[in-house]
Amino acid sequence: MAMNDLIQNIDKIHTTALGTERIRKNLQLEIEDVIPWCKVRILNRDAKIERTGEN
Repeated sequence: MAMNDLIQNIDKIHTTALGTERIRKNLQLEIEDVIPWCKVRILNRDAKIERTGEN
């Protein structure tokens, strides 16, 4: 998925409860809802997004 595709589909970003916990743990976040946090970072003009792995 190209960066433009990611931005065009930003409203479709979602995860499960387990996914939320993994994101929170991996990024060492203490916030409850990680999806809005991720969306803000993705939409940041200075964001450098890299796809690794199959997901």
